[in-house]
Amino acid sequence: MERKRATLSSGLTGKDIVRGLALLAKELQLQLSYLPVTIAYANVDSSETKTFSELRVCGPLLKLRVLPPGDLDSFDSETVFDEIVLEAEEATGDAISLFVQAIEARLPELARAVEHRSESVTREGREEYRAPPAGDFARIFRVLVVVQGEYGQRIFDNLRRRGPPHWEIVRMDLTTELPTVIDDPSDYLPAEVPESDLVLFLSEGPNAPQLATDIVRKSRAKGFIAPIDHSDWMPFGQAGQISRALDEWGVEHAFPRPFCSLTESGTPAIDEFARWFGRPVVEIETEDNRTVSRVRVLRGVPCGNTEFVAENIKGVRLDEAVEKAALTHHHYPCLGSMVVEPDLNDTLMHASGFITKSVFEEQVKRFVKKKVGYLDPSQFR
Repeated sequence: MERKRATLSSGLTGKDIVRGLALLAKELQLQLSYLPVTIAYANVDSSETKTFSELRVCGPLLKLRVLPPGDLDSFDSETVFDEIVLEAEEATGDAISLFVQAIEARLPELARAVEHRSESVTREGREEYRAPPAGDFARIFRVLVVVQGEYGQRIFDNLRRRGPPHWEIVRMDLTTELPTVIDDPSDYLPAEVPESDLVLFLSEGPNAPQLATDIVRKSRAKGFIAPIDHSDWMPFGQAGQISRALDEWGVEHAFPRPFCSLTESGTPAIDEFARWFGRPVVEIETEDNRTVSRVRVLRGVPCGNTEFVAENIKGVRLDEAVEKAALTHHHYPCLGSMVVEPDLNDTLMHASGFITKSVFEEQVKRFVKKKVGYLDPSQFR
């Protein structure tokens, strides 16, 4: 079939084009798919470049590609494109003509409306909301745990099981069926969001972070923690946008990567959480200087992995305890992603495993001297 092409005037940024197409596809009961590519540094505050490539609109009567003009093969997020090209891969009857008419009539209007509404909501929120002063967390500390899947469920269960008695831990669920572009956050949030001192945001999908600032504002939180155990679930670019909004509001925030790297940072609400959960702190005890008789967990990781490791290395020889701890850490299993992180040249699961291994290694060093591969002259004196 000869491919049909249509060129439309745009005057929109790449981000606007994707937003407008998402709403138009939803209105026409079609499916928009695209591959976003983000180049960012490990520091979430750094600048980024985002492009949208492989834009396709699919339905029962047509399948087409959305292309930038000229030799370009992607839409840069902030670049304004004077034209966009529609190339039909499959089309039945007048389907392509009808879609062209719809996009000509609605795309600019929809995209600009979404952008205007999004800016208005953000601007309104930033002007109206200011984090309340830190309370007396020794008396009561309210934690709102935002859960989207089984990983978040495990963390929530562990916090309820091992959290201190002065904590009030409340759960709020997010659906996994969130759209690529969330036009109105209130469509996906409960009418009443529980008031909290700290929001623990456990997203398990790339679309959920769009709701983070609205949850903070509605809960009147003083602090916000969004662990990065999977970079696709909290991309650096979105973490940077959230950080900037929370900075304006005076809300403490942390994006520990991985979660078990969290430590105190001098911020009251986050430090109250990190006193009890974060980078592990353990004490190994031995009665015979040969085997582990007991492991005291002074601070465990939020998912409960540390207690699991501690229980499973009891009775293990001290010179084998470190490797046993590292192996047991993976058997829990760890919630860190097995996707290789470019800046780490390793996975977050391995990064988490190294943290646990180093913590137990420091303890074992108290009892087991490292073997050397050379003769020590002092022994012959």
